[in-house]
Amino acid sequence: MLRIRALLPSLLLACGATSDAAPQAQPTPAAPTAPAAPATPTPPNPHGTPPLPDIPEHDTAAMAVEDMTPRTITREGTMSAKLNGRAQDFLFLPPGSNAAIANGERGVARIMIGGAPTDSGRPMLRIVLEGARLDRLKLPATFSVPTEVHTKRTELGPPPLRMEYELAERKIWIAQPGATVVLESFDGTRLAGRFHGTLAARSAVMGPPITIEDGRFDIAVRLSGIEAKPSATPIR
Repeated sequence: MLRIRALLPSLLLACGATSDAAPQAQPTPAAPTAPAAPATPTPPNPHGTPPLPDIPEHDTAAMAVEDMTPRTITREGTMSAKLNGRAQDFLFLPPGSNAAIANGERGVARIMIGGAPTDSGRPMLRIVLEGARLDRLKLPATFSVPTEVHTKRTELGPPPLRMEYELAERKIWIAQPGATVVLESFDGTRLAGRFHGTLAARSAVMGPPITIEDGRFDIAVRLSGIEAKPSATPIR
């Protein structure tokens, strides 16, 4: 009996320690996510014009990226004229229409000048001097449409001067007798000159003639088979 009484405090202490032990920790639940704040509306434009939408096509950063649009190649220079009294600048000067070429084996020599107001390529004003070799010309040199108009190659050969105004495909005006081109100077790179004349449509239904006055050009022409040497002192 004494032994049981002696063990009783130990048993009570053990039972008390077990009952007072801290419960095992449980995982803390995650805090609820706060709802997203509503988008701030774009303030109204004080000038009354609605702002551009925030889409890639109008995004400032996207528009700052280098533009990869292909560029149309044009020669350096100027070309202008009055067409029926109205001044026109031909800003697009394609390399294929501004060149001086020569091929002795084939007996070919040609000088070409041409331009269009925009890079759409039309309307296109072309000047072609057949049989003219630029590095052997004594400038200034004058070329005119002969009395008999050449509209195609015949037994007479190509015309020494051909001037055309192409408004659209198959809508072409052709220089008439008296149309003239004067090559004034060539510094080895740029060819300068003047031109004038009357051009008639291939078909009367296309419209009335076009009168060209005060035509001028100063263009860096592409050379093929031609020596890049000055032929005359530029006329001021």
